Amino acid sequence: MMAPACRECGAQLPKGTGDWCPECGASLTAGARSWELDSGPAGDGTGGSAAGRESTRARGARSRTGGLRGLLGRRRVGWAIAGVVILAALGAGIYWAVTASRGGEGEEAYLYPIMVGGKWGYMDATAAVVVEPLFVDARDFSDGMGAVRRDTDGYLWGYVDHTGAVVIGTQYEMATDFNDGRAVVVHDDTWSVIDRSGALVAELPQYDNLSEFHEGMSRALFGGLWGYVDTEGHTVIEPQFEYAEDFSEGLAAVGLGSVWGYIDKTGKFVVEPLFPEVQGFSEGLAAVLPTREVGAEMVYINTRGELALDPEPKWAFGFSEGLAVGMVAEDTGFKFGYIDKTGSWVIEPRFDNASSFSEGLAAVSVDGEWGYVDTTGTMVIEPRLWGAFDFRGGIARVGHAPVSLEGGTAYEGYIDK
Repeated sequence: MMAPACRECGAQLPKGTGDWCPECGASLTAGARSWELDSGPAGDGTGGSAAGRESTRARGARSRTGGLRGLLGRRRVGWAIAGVVILAALGAGIYWAVTASRGGEGEEAYLYPIMVGGKWGYMDATAAVVVEPLFVDARDFSDGMGAVRRDTDGYLWGYVDHTGAVVIGTQYEMATDFNDGRAVVVHDDTWSVIDRSGALVAELPQYDNLSEFHEGMSRALFGGLWGYVDTEGHTVIEPQFEYAEDFSEGLAAVGLGSVWGYIDKTGKFVVEPLFPEVQGFSEGLAAVLPTREVGAEMVYINTRGELALDPEPKWAFGFSEGLAVGMVAEDTGFKFGYIDKTGSWVIEPRFDNASSFSEGLAAVSVDGEWGYVDTTGTMVIEPRLWGAFDFRGGIARVGHAPVSLEGGTAYEGYIDK
């Protein structure tokens, strides 16, 4: 059984928690809601405490990044240490480790959060600063926009685009990432939907919480029950579920009492609520726990609710790039590997933790250090990192052992492949 926790402060999240941590106020919309096994070693097979985890109920398709923070150094000026380029910080005392991506076209669309002198901005894949560090917080880019917050106007949120322009001024008490051309914001204690220009699409004062949009739908909380609104702010599925997750591949996992099922975008149950634990659909399959009986093992169902795959491992997670993390229990703890869509091991369970594949690589942990394997199981980046995130646009955020530099010490940064 899984228990949710905030990845920023570690606080346990009560069922029905919205998109901000009730303890520290951190956003839970960008993967900051981690899911851990109630007992045993940390990690649920989707990235571990450092590599990032995802909800086992509805985020099986991708692993999510955790809360590593750090500072960027002088633009494009650095030197190599243990395969990572260290860029000197501008009077900050802490450093970002960065190496430029040399991937294909289109990577300029990705911007990466950086910090200089205690303020956040963004760099591109060449380590050039695109958005000057002016903000007290800056989230990962999504849908071409990055949510930022200033300390000069009451710590309110706004958005920058990939050119670095502040296209939506800092004015919101809360703000989700953009998806489907929409973001959910709170202004004057009222939940609203805005578009990419900042124009108001809909005010929804009747709701107690709204989530980030996924596949054109936002989870909406009213009176302790969840429903869904569309990108125009129309209530398309009335609040009726005790628990609800985001839509994935056209279906959303919802809970009634102690069981979960899947609904379509009309609110109709496509897979009846029969399962005590579920994950979201990815690549046409969802891992579910069919019963709470002792010894029960995860299986995969298709979008009709039919048994599609009985995998070798007892625990298995969402597919990504044709492979899924599998987990087995040993006397010394859990071991992780990867299965294919026959349910068979293609990478034997030899890792202490593992994440989903992203851009052909997956972060894995060996003896407390993280590296990356390819889809054949070959270790292409040796385990030497303290933390490892998904690759995005050819670059991955990592944590590494302290490296002493003039003026400070580097702990975290970015690497390429």
